[in-house]
Amino acid sequence: MCTPIRYETDFRPICLEDPNHHRLTARDAFIDAEPSVVEQQSSSIGYWYHMNATTTPKPLFTRYQTSFCRVLQKKYTKLKKMYLAEVELRGSQEVLLEMQEVDRQFEACKNKTDLSRFHPYRFTFHKGFDWKKRLEGREREKVCFVGASHARFLTGHSEEIVHLQLGNIRKGIELLHVVANRPQQFAQSTVRSTFQDIVYPRCTKVVVGWGQWDLDINPMKPSDANLFPQYEHDLKTAMDRLVAVTNVSGIDLYFRTTHYNPLKGNVVTCPPNDWRSPPMIDMYNNITKHLCEEFGIPLIDTGDIHNVMWDRAEDWCHYGDLSGKMEALYILDRIFSRDKEPRNTRRLT
Repeated sequence: MCTPIRYETDFRPICLEDPNHHRLTARDAFIDAEPSVVEQQSSSIGYWYHMNATTTPKPLFTRYQTSFCRVLQKKYTKLKKMYLAEVELRGSQEVLLEMQEVDRQFEACKNKTDLSRFHPYRFTFHKGFDWKKRLEGREREKVCFVGASHARFLTGHSEEIVHLQLGNIRKGIELLHVVANRPQQFAQSTVRSTFQDIVYPRCTKVVVGWGQWDLDINPMKPSDANLFPQYEHDLKTAMDRLVAVTNVSGIDLYFRTTHYNPLKGNVVTCPPNDWRSPPMIDMYNNITKHLCEEFGIPLIDTGDIHNVMWDRAEDWCHYGDLSGKMEALYILDRIFSRDKEPRNTRRLT
């Protein structure tokens, strides 16, 4: 993206650069990277590593989907059947050549969108997790993930970790997805309704994550993406409601960073009709970080897990894979840490 993105920028008509030219292809082009000593990176969560030490890793090119590939991959099976039927019926050499060209284009699209490039990689944390010690003596804990579909995926990953890996320790720990697609749901609600959303289900810990729906297109309102000032306004008002309710109710409140989305067809089209690209997500996360500091809300930043493998989401949105599981593991470690994080005590007046 060549256009600078600032807080006051109306990003809706701005296009990303053509992803076909994102790679360094010029003669003698290179990236000068300094090897890091992971043992000294105490501020990071952990790191990704290639499992096979005896095999040279293949270049981990950015995975992306052009607008053309998005359409072709949806219609390829139907097109293939149509061409085969036409060839069988008429034996046309021209149709056969057309079919071969479609096959070639489909293979080119597969190379751009293939997930196998990520398979040799695993994530390791700088510190281990002693779950028995973390959850010893805890009863009637209910973790509520507030948000849209990404919160639902995190709830699922957390359920797998708690219910399948912890054996008898899982007793008394519940997980719940509280559906709230945008901060407007809390910003426009009363304190009473917010209380009902998170206190009535008896949540003891609340993890909130927003931003996806605010940057996605609303088919009914094509220009409905929330610009940065509006997002900050809505988020600030929602945080005010949440802090008021959680302080009174003794609930531990956390926010998490918004996930990147890979460069899918409707993000890279020009003009875009989906604005969930890394530059926009970065701006949203900066707003979230600033407001969390203002309100004294702990922010769980999972960028060390997601930002390296940001383009691996199979459906171009949700991390239903190893990245999502590692994120859920880290979030559970943070919220069940022995070292109690300071409760959010500051709110607007």
